[in-house]
Amino acid sequence: MSNTTTWKNKTVQITGLDADWYPSNDMGITSNWLCVKSIQFHPSAANDILRITDGSLSGADIVHVKCDGDTDDKIVYFGNGQWMQPYLDESDCTFGTAASAKVIIHLA
Repeated sequence: MSNTTTWKNKTVQITGLDADWYPSNDMGITSNWLCVKSIQFHPSAANDILRITDGSLSGADIVHVKCDGDTDDKIVYFGNGQWMQPYLDESDCTFGTAASAKVIIHLA
C-alpha cells in the first residue's frame, strides 16, 4: 500500500501514511509551495506521532504532535494562511496502523 492523496477545492487529504509525502510528488503540481491555513491529524492509535517539516527532513518542524488515543485528533492553525513546503517523512513518524491514520491540509 502507499499514500493516497485526494485534492478537492482547498482541501488535501492524505491517507495510507506508509510512504514519504511531498506536494510535487503526490499532488501532481510543479511547485512544493502551498499556502496552508491548517494541518489536521487523525491518528490510528495511542502514541501516534506526526512530524511534518518545511522542505526536507532537515527542515524546521511545521507540525510535531503526539496523540493520546485514536480519537485524539490534532490540528495546527496558520492564521489566514502561511506559505510552506510541507514534507512528511514516514520514517520520522509513528503510526499504530498507517492505513488508518490521516492528514488533512486546508489551503488558503
